Amino acid sequence: MPEAMTTGLDSERYFRLLVRLEDFTRSHSQSGTRNEAASQPVAAVGHKAIRKAFRRVLKRGRAIDAAPTDDDLHILRIRTKRLRYLLEFLRELLGKPGRRLAKDLVRFQDLLGSHHDAAVAAEFIRRYVEGPGAQASADAFLSLGAFMGEQRRLAEVARGDFQKSWARFSRRRTVKSLDAVLRELRLDATPAEAEEPSPPPPPSTPSTEHS
Repeated sequence: MPEAMTTGLDSERYFRLLVRLEDFTRSHSQSGTRNEAASQPVAAVGHKAIRKAFRRVLKRGRAIDAAPTDDDLHILRIRTKRLRYLLEFLRELLGKPGRRLAKDLVRFQDLLGSHHDAAVAAEFIRRYVEGPGAQASADAFLSLGAFMGEQRRLAEVARGDFQKSWARFSRRRTVKSLDAVLRELRLDATPAEAEEPSPPPPPSTPSTEHS
C-alpha cells in the first residue's frame, strides 16, 4: 500500500491533478466563493482530523470488555485504519513523533487484522459448506472442517490477546506520542484548534460504556 501510494504521488497524472486543483482554488478565491475549510492549511486540518480519529479509537477500545465480539473488534479495526491513513498521509509533517505513533498503531492493528482475517475465513467456509459445498465429498468436508476449526482457533487467540494488546497501545506513552504529533501540526494550526486539549490518558480499567 505505501509503495503504490508513493508511485501514484510521483506520477505525471497526480502532478496534473495538483495543477488543476490549484487553478480551481485560485479561481474560487478570486470570485469570493472560497469556503473556510479550503482556506485552512493542511497542518490545521490534519491537527483536527488526527485528534478526532484518535479519540474515536480510544472511545471504542475502552468500551470493549474482556470478552470482545467479532463486531467489537471489526469496528475498532476500521477506526484504527482511518487513523493510520491520516498518519501516513501527513507523515512528512509529523516527523519522528508521527513515525513512533504509527509504529505503535501498526502493532496493535496487526492483532485486529489477524482476528478479522481468521473470522472472515471461518465464516466463508461455514457458508460454503452449508450452501454450494453441501454436496462435497467426505474428504473435502474433513479438510474444510479442519481449516475452519483452525481459523476459529486463530480468531479466538486474537480475542484472548486483545486486552493485553489494547493496554499496551493505550498506555501513557502512546498519548504522549499523540501530544508530540499535535505539537508538530500546531505550528501551522489555527489558534482555536491549537488551544484544544489532546485526549486524556486511558483509565486503569476498561469502561463498559458502548458507543
